Order: sequence, then structure tokens, then C-alpha cells
Amino acid sequence: MVLFGRKLLPEREALSSIISEIDRKEFLTEARISRGSRIVGKTIKDSKIKEIQNARLIDVLRGKNSIFHRTSELIFEPGDRIILSCKPEGIVEANEIEGLDLFNPEGMGIEHISSNQSIMVEAVVRPSSSMLHKTLQEVNFRSRFNLAILAIHRKGKNIYKQREEIRLQSSDTLLILGTQNSINELRNEDELILLDKPVVSLENRKNKAPLVIAVLFSVVALASFGILPISAAAISGVALLLVTKCIKPTEAYRSVEWNILILIYGMLALGVTLKKTEASTMIASFVKQISIHAFEPDFRIIGVLILIYFVTSFLTEVLSNNATIVIMAPISLEIAQQLEMGSTDARAYVLTACIAASASFLTPIGYQTNTFVYSVGGYRFSDFMKVGLVFNLVYFVGTVLLVSWYWGWI
Repeated sequence: MVLFGRKLLPEREALSSIISEIDRKEFLTEARISRGSRIVGKTIKDSKIKEIQNARLIDVLRGKNSIFHRTSELIFEPGDRIILSCKPEGIVEANEIEGLDLFNPEGMGIEHISSNQSIMVEAVVRPSSSMLHKTLQEVNFRSRFNLAILAIHRKGKNIYKQREEIRLQSSDTLLILGTQNSINELRNEDELILLDKPVVSLENRKNKAPLVIAVLFSVVALASFGILPISAAAISGVALLLVTKCIKPTEAYRSVEWNILILIYGMLALGVTLKKTEASTMIASFVKQISIHAFEPDFRIIGVLILIYFVTSFLTEVLSNNATIVIMAPISLEIAQQLEMGSTDARAYVLTACIAASASFLTPIGYQTNTFVYSVGGYRFSDFMKVGLVFNLVYFVGTVLLVSWYWGWI
């Protein structure tokens, strides 16, 4: 697949071609030196601007004129505008310099937003957006969405203009600052495509990293040595992180994938129901009757193994792998009992079902990763059929042969 897989797929423009990796991308943004700033009266070398690790000083504007060519004799004055080319982390570092007004309230109508309440996210201008070919002032973005656009990145190009003069184009990437509520409201609009996760939080918690690592290893150690059950160890670890303010309760709550939990517990209930109502017994009896008529006695055990794989593989393409195995595990065990197999041989059927449930390559809806790649990569349903069918066949043949060989059936 490494050699020939790409030839099976046509070239299409994907969202990933618009949004490159953050650590390879630089944004152009502007900062204004306010009156009373400690930077006033200092040279570039003496100020803290050169100490920003994730940013490069591009230009210094005084009025409408660039004075960056006089670097050696340049002394900052109130109102000077600094043009920075930086990564998102660099904008956070620049914001921490006292007297450096990153948001330019006079030119942009943007007020300061508390860094303890705000996050930064990336967003891409949609091809159908009403913002196309308009400047930020014409869009009136701040008043409309209660958010600030800190920087603009245009498909690998550094734009040497003042930010407010740039006319937005389709696929421009914007670095946006605002509260979580305002960003959530922006998601409901059809103007921009927002990434699902914040790029970087403006609240610096790097000093908490050693504690987080220690808690992680402690949870693993407590569970591994049997000192505490894994659930108790994990809950204790989360409680400690909350008490020490490594994470906020609202952040912890948002990180839980509730839809997946509901699906898993719902399927667990369905699995118990199959057992209690003897529905799994009925299904197993039906499979047994099929195997009697379809397979010779010497090939019956392997034939049922193949049947279990195909049924599980079909279900996992339309359900999640967790939901599929919850359904198929009791059915596989019941089939083994119907065929009067021992408990050891019954494990072969359950193992086959587990492998088949995890081999979801044929559709974009069978697994979360498939769905993400499907939308971001610009693929079509047929693309998964072309490539996924090959993977499914390889997994099928390999699983049946290895399981049959290990249990001595071939």
C-alpha cells in the first residue's frame, strides 16, 4: 500500500492542503507600543522583543514609514508599530511583554480580552463566506462576533502589509482570540471553518507539566501493582489535577467524549439483553444450521470462523468497533457452545471477532479516525472502498490462517 496505495486515489484539494502543520506556519501580526511602556526609549537589542523565541521582527513602522532599516540607531517611541512574523506561541509570548499592545484597539476597534479567560483557535475562510474580498474593518469582525483576529496566514505566503488593509481570500487562515462562548457561537456561522481544538491556551501552565507526568505514572503504577483498581487510581489522579489547577473542571468536562460513552454503555446493555433473552442462543442455532448444510464436517469449524469474521466485519463498517464486539462476543461464545467446542477453542471465535471488529477500512463511518480523514482529506466514499477492500482482504486471510494454525485446525 505504501508503493501503490496513492495511485488508487485521485488528486483532490483537501483541507489539509489549506491548513498546514502549526509548527511549520507563521502568522503576520502587529503590535503597538503604548505610552508608559518600558520599551519606550530602548533599542531593539535592549528590549525584550528579541527574546521572543517563536517570533521574528519583520518591520517597525513610525506613522506610515518603515524605520526598520535603521536598526542600529532605532529607539522605540510611543505609537511605533511592530510587525511580527510568529507562531501562535510567539503571539502569547509577545502578549506577555508589558506595554506591547498586541491588539491595536485604535485601528481595529479591538479591546483587550483577559488572557485567563481566552483561547486562540485557527479558522479557515470558506469559499462561500461573505467576508471574501473585504478588509477586517469592512467585515467589522470584532463587533459582530466579539472576537479578535490576531494574525493572517495566506497559504505559505508572508504578507507584508498592515493587517487591517488585507482583503480576505478563500482559504486564508485566521488566528482568532476570544472566549470559549464566543468561539462556540462562531462555529454555528457559515463564514469560517474552525479547527475542533484550541491551538494554544493563553494561560501558561508549563510549570504544571512535571506534576501531570508524575500523576500519570502514579496512576499506571498503582493499577499495575494491584494497589488500587484502575478506575479508582484514574479518578484519584484526575481529582489531584483538578485540586492543583492543572486543568479546570470545565476543560475536563469538555474533553469527555460523551457520545462515545453513551454508545458503549448502550451496546453493553444490548449485549446483556441478547444473553438474558436468549437471542444470542437463537442466532447461534441459526448459524449452526447454516454450517451443517454449507460446510463439510472436517471444514465446519473453520467455515464458522470465516462466517463470524464476515458478519463482524460487516457490522464494524456501520457501527463502532466497541459496539460491534459487544454484540458479537456473546454470539461467538454461544456458537462455540452449540458446536460443542471447549472453552479454549471458543476463545478462537472471540479473538477472530475482536480482530474483525478492529479492521474497519471499507467505509468512512466505521471508525472515528476514518471519519476525520474523510472530511479533512477531501476523500469520497468510493476512495475507502478502493483502498479499504485490499486491507480487509489481507486482514481476513491473515486472521483465518493464523487462528486456524494456532489452534491446530490446519
